[in-house]
Amino acid sequence: KYFATFPTPKTGRIIDDIDSESFSICVQFMYTGEYQKGLSHENVSSVLYAAELLQMDELKVRCLDYLEQNLDHSNYEQVIELADRFNSPKLKKNALRFQSENSC
Repeated sequence: KYFATFPTPKTGRIIDDIDSESFSICVQFMYTGEYQKGLSHENVSSVLYAAELLQMDELKVRCLDYLEQNLDHSNYEQVIELADRFNSPKLKKNALRFQSENSC
C-alpha cells in the first residue's frame, strides 16, 4: 500500500476591504459589462479600488474616465491623489491642468 499526504486546497481568499455596494457593482459588471447603480462621486474611489484589487481593467478604465469627466473644484485634489495611487498619468495630467487653469 502507498500513502501520500496531499496539501489541502485553499478555499479562496477573503476580501474584507471592499464595501458591499462596490462589490455588487463589480459582480454586475463581470456578468453584464454594465452597472445599473452607476458610478457617483460617493462610490467611484471605492469601485476603482475594488476594480484594481479584482484586476478588472475595463471597469478601472471606466472609473478613471468618470473621474476625468467629473473633475471640478471640489475634487481635483482627490483626483490627483487617485491618479497617482492607481497609476494613471493621463488623469493626473488633466487634473493638474484643471488645477493650474482654475487657480485663484
